[in-house]
Amino acid sequence: MSHEQSTLIKDDLLVLKTSAIQQTGTVTSTGVAIGPTGLVKAVIVVSVVAIGGTLDVHLEDHDDNAGGTDIPSAVFPQIIATGIYELYFRTVQKYVRYVGIVGTAAVTWEMFVTTVEK
Repeated sequence: MSHEQSTLIKDDLLVLKTSAIQQTGTVTSTGVAIGPTGLVKAVIVVSVVAIGGTLDVHLEDHDDNAGGTDIPSAVFPQIIATGIYELYFRTVQKYVRYVGIVGTAAVTWEMFVTTVEK
């Protein structure tokens, strides 16, 4: 579905990362209490990609907000351009967090979870 025809609803309680620049390297967020869930959508909004910048993001879930296990269906393809990227997933755990890896040059991005469009 085109975003010209739909509205992304962002609930402050479901924000995994506020819009900010991430320099090169890996950042693992603190978990946000989202689950257990039915099908939901993770949304990444990339507003700036420095020349040569790349962003790799995957989601992890856990019940104690300490560890993390990869959610197999929640691995984004590598991002190299500005835009809106979406991925559907489910979790049976309470907490969800992201792991964001920026390579070569900085990327400004945000991430949140929203409901599936009907």
